[in-house]
Amino acid sequence: MLKTDNIDLPKSVPMSSSASTVDDISVSILKKYHPVILESHVPIDVCGGGNCLFRAVSKGLRNTEEHYMQIRLLTKLELILNRSHYDYEHEAFVDNFNDERLVFDRFDTVLKNTATEFSYCGMMALSGISAALSVPIQSYCPSTQGDYFLSELLARVVRGRGVSQRKNPALILVWTCSFIPLTTNAFTPNHFVVLHNRLKSPVVDLTFVLADDNHDDDSASATAAVACVGNDDEDDGTTAVADISDNGTVDYNEDEADDYDDAVAGDKDSQFVSTAPDILHGGKSLPLSRFLETEKVLQILQRTFVNDTLSEVPRD
Repeated sequence: MLKTDNIDLPKSVPMSSSASTVDDISVSILKKYHPVILESHVPIDVCGGGNCLFRAVSKGLRNTEEHYMQIRLLTKLELILNRSHYDYEHEAFVDNFNDERLVFDRFDTVLKNTATEFSYCGMMALSGISAALSVPIQSYCPSTQGDYFLSELLARVVRGRGVSQRKNPALILVWTCSFIPLTTNAFTPNHFVVLHNRLKSPVVDLTFVLADDNHDDDSASATAAVACVGNDDEDDGTTAVADISDNGTVDYNEDEADDYDDAVAGDKDSQFVSTAPDILHGGKSLPLSRFLETEKVLQILQRTFVNDTLSEVPRD
């Protein structure tokens, strides 16, 4: 989408926690439900108001939230141009999640929310973002004592339409709350923040595997698969999958290791490469100095029909 629709974003900028504000609410939530993750990661604050998903993606990829409207626009175009990947009622529906447990809104609702500023978006829009930017995105939700099922659904690597299985996630999004829940059962995700890796080891998968179904404090053990660069003695550029248990121990499984990919956030040389067909204007990108202003993006987002939308996209 970045190239075929002549809309471009600045090059990737490594996210810096020192230049960002820590999200104290998410820190409190993680301390309660998954404290071990705070040993290596820190949640970065993102403005709310319904734009948090797109702001968090912008922050994670560009170290600034200011490109969230452009990302909304790109996602809207992705949904319109590839409806069969996002409309479960479509006769040629392509299920990129392949998980019958997930329940989605109807396509018209997803599209309207994506195209409307201050409207909250969820998993289907996240798949559209992944496809539009051609990057995998790690979705992560802390596993609460009262609702492990929710974490299983939301903690996954989202690979949108056409995104390579070989790419590692470019950022980690956390489903969190805008307030500290008073009880375990009160935890209901209504906000997104970005999770910054302070140890600079690329996290590939934070999908939880529950080792015990009764979840008692003495016996329950939730593990997360995390990819870490090898130690200094064995720095061969590969990754190993580590099982991190509640007691903080780490066991590496080299057999399940995935190759480290340049798409990991923070790689200054990483660039988006669209896998979408050249449907518009020969697929030539805009110069880096030319971007849509927020007012113009808002006007495009308010358009309803695809032809009207595409006619507003700037050309050479």
